[in-house]
Amino acid sequence: MKTHYIALAVLGCFFFAGCATAPLKMETDGPKLAEIVGIHPSELKFISYCGFVETTREEATSPEYYPISATERIVLLTDTDLYILIDGVRTASAKDEIRVPLSELSGVTLTFNKNLRGDLVAYQLQFLRGEHVLVVQIAFSGPDEMRLEEAQRPFDLVLAAGVPKWDSEKFFLLVLPTRLDAKTACATVLGVTLVILIDILIQALIMAPLIVL
Repeated sequence: MKTHYIALAVLGCFFFAGCATAPLKMETDGPKLAEIVGIHPSELKFISYCGFVETTREEATSPEYYPISATERIVLLTDTDLYILIDGVRTASAKDEIRVPLSELSGVTLTFNKNLRGDLVAYQLQFLRGEHVLVVQIAFSGPDEMRLEEAQRPFDLVLAAGVPKWDSEKFFLLVLPTRLDAKTACATVLGVTLVILIDILIQALIMAPLIVL
């Protein structure tokens, strides 16, 4: 029955990874996140899971492209501040937060990543802070026809706060831990379930002659 238990373990891991891709919702996740950073929920204007890395202005203007290791975080935007929290609504805490007043930013840019078919798959908000660049990468969650509008919303929030537009067309190649989308997770669940059923059937066939005897 070892196959049975191994399959169950794999199933649990993949199911958890698949569930983790669900986008954050302002009405359910907003109050908890607002409490963590010490603000009223009504002050939150944007929340999302994201990939995050801090790099330099020199790197941002360099024509060279190479992978950069990043971490999974949560980004929050208010009318006055940018917050970066450790990934996980339940595990995030104030001690892990990065808070940047928007008044300290000297620029913001919006860049996009496309797949081989030309579909938009992710966008990056790049915040210029002195000689440092805070890169926030967000995977699209909405339908294709709404993706430009989805990305424009947080970008416009920062511009409305008085942060000037910064011209940078570079999309950083962030390397993030792999998360499964919903379709992949469902396929994995079905596949592992099939393995379990086959294993049970094989064990039953093996035991059948012993039962007869």
